[in-house]
Amino acid sequence: MKNIEIRDTRKGNWFWVENLILTDYLATIGMLGFTLYSCLAMLSKGNSQVSSSYNELAKTLDVTPRTIIKTIKILSEVGLIGIDKRLDQHTGYETNLYTLLAVKPLENNKNINTFTNEARNISPSELQNISRVTNEPKITTLVNLECKNSSFANDPRFTSLKKEEEKNKKEEKEEKETDISHSLNVKSFSQSLLFDNSKVKESATKQDKQDKQDKQDKQKPETPNPQPVKPEKVAKTKAPADVRCKHPAIIAVRELIGRYPDKLTWDDIIDVLGETPDLEKLKQCAKTWARKTTNIANLDTWLFDWYINGLPLSTYQNLNLDNSTNNLQKEFKYESTKREKPSSADVAEEAKRLRRERLAAQQQSS
Repeated sequence: MKNIEIRDTRKGNWFWVENLILTDYLATIGMLGFTLYSCLAMLSKGNSQVSSSYNELAKTLDVTPRTIIKTIKILSEVGLIGIDKRLDQHTGYETNLYTLLAVKPLENNKNINTFTNEARNISPSELQNISRVTNEPKITTLVNLECKNSSFANDPRFTSLKKEEEKNKKEEKEEKETDISHSLNVKSFSQSLLFDNSKVKESATKQDKQDKQDKQDKQKPETPNPQPVKPEKVAKTKAPADVRCKHPAIIAVRELIGRYPDKLTWDDIIDVLGETPDLEKLKQCAKTWARKTTNIANLDTWLFDWYINGLPLSTYQNLNLDNSTNNLQKEFKYESTKREKPSSADVAEEAKRLRRERLAAQQQSS
């Protein structure tokens, strides 16, 4: 015998239906009622209440919403379920809350047509006490919702339900087609009527406008066509130019940096350079600064410092005015304890003097 795997009742992947549903109620509710009751038991997930719309139930069982409404009414009349209206907090619409009532023998069932507000006001503790959930593995009743291989498939009641379902689907389809054709006919007729009325109104409006225009033309005296008046051209006024832009100091700095400097610095530039700026000295300072950085427009160092105080000693060394940098620093000594440190201009003059003496000595030796 081949190894087969039987179902495991401990997993809990099942729902249960009372035997009385089959023995007592099947003849009353029919196969579709039994299937819908089983679907509600499955959706309740072991609880006694479930909330689901007609469309969801119809989609689950592959039937029409009209069939679901009829079957729900039958289950409610025989006392198997109770229906309570409640307001959905998310959508704001009323939904049905189905309560699975206790199943009793059909002849002793007092729930038939007696579901009142007492069932609607069930407290959570009472609901827990009457819960249909059980963990005992003895409950192994499974229901085949499709009923394809069940013995009920050949039941005449099941066959009649299927025929009724097909009839309901056919009626709904015919009603939809009738509504669509009726709406199309009404719409086309109304559109044609509106089109004809609009044409009549449009032609009447055009004729009235034409008559009114002809009447006005007859009343007007004949006058020559007046010449159009051309608007006078207004000359654009330019802001007066700053007279400082023609100052020699500003022109000299502009030629070096390629553009006008910031206007906020014009007065300072004029004070430093004066009416006759030293172009050679200014050019030397700018050239030295350009070798160090690309921001030639920064005037703080090469104009306001070097032009006034002279180039620093390290700058002459970088310009290769003397190849022996260390010797130049040794030759130019000063006593820091006896006198103050010389300025940059003094250092520059001393460097020039030493360079001239060295060049003269080299010429004499050669």
